[in-house]
Amino acid sequence: MRGLKVLILASLMACNEEDAPQPLPEVDPLDTSDLWVDTDPPAEAVLEPTLGFSGQVTWSVDFDANAEGAGFVDCSYQREYSGGFQTTHQLWLCRSCDVMGPADVQMVEGLNSCYRQIFVGATPSGRELMGWNASGTWYRATDTLYSLGNGGSAVVTDESVTISNNYAYEFSDTSGTTRHAQFNVAGELALATIEADSLSGYRPPVHYDCGWPTSEAPPYEGGTVLTVGETLPDGAFVDPCSEPLRLHDLKGRWLVIIFAGLNNGPSRTMASETPAFIDDMAAAGFEVLPVTFLAHHTDQPREDASVSELYDWQFLYDLTHPVLKGRGYGYYVVASGAANIAGADWAWPSWVVVDPDLMVVSAGVGFSSWDPIEDAILTAP
Repeated sequence: MRGLKVLILASLMACNEEDAPQPLPEVDPLDTSDLWVDTDPPAEAVLEPTLGFSGQVTWSVDFDANAEGAGFVDCSYQREYSGGFQTTHQLWLCRSCDVMGPADVQMVEGLNSCYRQIFVGATPSGRELMGWNASGTWYRATDTLYSLGNGGSAVVTDESVTISNNYAYEFSDTSGTTRHAQFNVAGELALATIEADSLSGYRPPVHYDCGWPTSEAPPYEGGTVLTVGETLPDGAFVDPCSEPLRLHDLKGRWLVIIFAGLNNGPSRTMASETPAFIDDMAAAGFEVLPVTFLAHHTDQPREDASVSELYDWQFLYDLTHPVLKGRGYGYYVVASGAANIAGADWAWPSWVVVDPDLMVVSAGVGFSSWDPIEDAILTAP
């Protein structure tokens, strides 16, 4: 692997004593002269015509009589959105969106006089995801790794998106008392064709520096929900070489897609037993390639591990398969999809078995052994 050096982070060992991995083998002194750079997006932008959007949205707040009696004052705050553009690489975050993309955002009015009456001490996000569909719904997320929620109504034309919403809101003040207010949201986003990178840098290379296989898999035009008998949803994800790896480039062998937690005991047990499982399947005549989406912490399943932590995971468990930053795919596609297929609540780790033609065969949650995964491969039609 290009430029990869052994760097074992303390966070990898920050776990309960009974779950702690075995001590690391001794290694030569570290050469840190050529360490990777943890970049996101990982590649240079390729500009092309795409849909851009910008504008302002105002939240007007009408407190009820009890809140006003406690000193809350009716007010409004306004966000300004700029540099928004349509993306096509993270569609699992808004399955109902016809258009979805990031925008820079600035609170231009009412930060202290209004917003912080309700969200005391909070700092508004400087980047949000916005989306809408032709059915008239506006979607929004204040974190680019979270799925977009229903933000209200959207009237869409060729030139603009007019946004509106009205809803009751309940919050706690600094004393812990529950307060109530009515929110009215109104704004407009202007639409225009601009030059932007609709893949945000997630454009797989012709050849992978980490040595992953490539294929002639056609462009994927399906959905983002895991379904037995249908094609695995595609995507491109950062690998330990800081490159975007396309899942469908791995076509032609059995895949086991895993959503694992860096500090999770069953995830670590599964990883430690992976090399033996691959060897056993090879002896039975099956080429199997696991693909792990690694979350930074079980308390934050949407937050990816860093590139250095991806490599640490490979080094610790002597893995040769892709370990990736999932950008929400692990949580919203693998974990939720596996739980739905298995008819169970999702659990760490979650896994999906995919055949060499990229068809979903089976899925499950939790780990006690590789037996159910092996059985799914051996008994597949």
